[in-house]
Amino acid sequence: MPGWTALEPFTQDLRYGVRLLAKSPSFTMVAVLTLALGIGADTAIFSMVNGLLLKPLPYRDAGRLVVPATIFPRLKTDRGAVALPDILEWKDQTDLFEAVAAWNPASIVLTGSEEPERVRALMVDGDYFRVMACPPLLGRTLTADDNLPGKTHVVVLTHKLWMRRFGGDASVVGRDIELNGAQGRVVGVMPKDSTWPDDAEAELPLGVGPTPDPADMRRDNHRFRAVARLRPGISVEMAQARLTGMGARIAQQYRERTGTNWKLHPLIEWIVGPTLRRTLYVLLGAVLFVLLIACVNVANLLLARGAGREREVAIRNALGAEWRRLAGQFLVESSLLALAGGVAGVFLGYWGLQALIHFAPPNVPRVDQVRVDFAVLSFTAALSLLTAVISGLVPALKASRVAPVEAFREGGRGASGGIRSGRLRNVLVLAELALAIILLTGAGLLVRSFEEIQRVSPGFPTRNMITMLVGLPRSRYQTQPQVTAGFARITDSIRHIPSVVAAGATGSMPMGAGVGYLGRVFLREGQPEPPASRDTHATWSPVQPEYFQTMGIPIALGRAFTGARHQRVYPGDYHQPGDGPADVPQREPPGPAHPLLAR
Repeated sequence: MPGWTALEPFTQDLRYGVRLLAKSPSFTMVAVLTLALGIGADTAIFSMVNGLLLKPLPYRDAGRLVVPATIFPRLKTDRGAVALPDILEWKDQTDLFEAVAAWNPASIVLTGSEEPERVRALMVDGDYFRVMACPPLLGRTLTADDNLPGKTHVVVLTHKLWMRRFGGDASVVGRDIELNGAQGRVVGVMPKDSTWPDDAEAELPLGVGPTPDPADMRRDNHRFRAVARLRPGISVEMAQARLTGMGARIAQQYRERTGTNWKLHPLIEWIVGPTLRRTLYVLLGAVLFVLLIACVNVANLLLARGAGREREVAIRNALGAEWRRLAGQFLVESSLLALAGGVAGVFLGYWGLQALIHFAPPNVPRVDQVRVDFAVLSFTAALSLLTAVISGLVPALKASRVAPVEAFREGGRGASGGIRSGRLRNVLVLAELALAIILLTGAGLLVRSFEEIQRVSPGFPTRNMITMLVGLPRSRYQTQPQVTAGFARITDSIRHIPSVVAAGATGSMPMGAGVGYLGRVFLREGQPEPPASRDTHATWSPVQPEYFQTMGIPIALGRAFTGARHQRVYPGDYHQPGDGPADVPQREPPGPAHPLLAR
């Protein structure tokens, strides 16, 4: 058969290559293991890159989803929270956005017949589900009417919470459940992969109606997050150009917005973030270097092994074998090694990937979507093919150009592999050494940087310190004095534990982002009101008087807080970062939750 005749030389080379590798099990094992380590490392890291960066988001038309954020040059960030007037401005740009929604993360306590459970939730306005463009699986979604003051508490469950807590019971829609000790009605259930952020398990009304509170309408009250869907045909660059012009005009119009503007982030870039993206690409580049070193190593092994076969190649050459056929034989052998190394590398990569997922920080996004799938296997196959070419090309070209007379003459003198083979192996060794030095230098700098970071003092002792997040239900703690008294009772109880020497409550963890940030926070004593003088900007957090003692933080000047009830801020006033100051009326959140610290 013509087809079989064309393939016969390849099958002969394949059988011959298998016999040769089987006769040298030690060489074959070393070469396969070397390639498997390099291919396995690349498979594991590419699985992370594919799952976190390349795999499309599960939302409908996810490429049109964007996250508008505030640029704070002084804080060196373009991912700041936004003010409610900003969101209202964007909602009016109907030629740019199909829908714009305001949202905030929240934490609620789900109580009832089972054990109480703290659940991550989203406080959303009526346009959130238009932005996500996903109909409910059961019941309905939240509407603008649900955000009106005085409306019955309602909640929409995500598919994850519906299956885990309610066992997929369809009759849960319309049922009353307890949220933070108060009655709330389930009005809908969302399908799988329809909620962003994907760690949220319930959606509740944000409570921003058609007549927002005056505090929410402050241009410097950046306490909201936003998500938007671009109209078809509108690119991120087009929308960004429009928003940049709008932001510049608002910064000129409102003094408190001077120096700020808006940045439009595609949702996938917002989720991953520049730091994680950069880290993954650096790791991928590093393991590609490792694979390149492995290829050079195997090429050197094949070259050294081929030097011992120069007489065989010379005889075949003298008998009329073409150089293509000789080169093909060596490429087939390297391909067999790469194939075996690729198969072993898939298993090593799978185990390495499981280790990466297990030790990954809890805040790594989309880690549950990382797996060895068809795209990863295709990458591994292509990598194995490239490995075969890189590791086998030099030995193949060298073998195909062996001169019979020189081979017998050098072999007769006992020259091991010939002078030119020795020079070529030396070049490969130098290349391998150079690549290894680059990797070792980078690894050494990384370890040194990590050690330097570990030596940096946070400014307070960290040994024998424990923390916990505690929430108080609004149904029982409705006023500031009640919340303050509730946290006081909890910390007093903790202090009476024999092994505890101090305990305190705070609105945010040490070195955290703080509870509030406004353009107007402090006014220096003795200075006139703006614009005659300047405000002092700061992030801030409410604390109990015992906080500084618990943290071991000394007071540089003056004194710490006392137990006298003259402070304006209490640990239960605010439930989300970025809320306003204590003298600005606030809507009641679903339930305050604050860290407690004990030493």
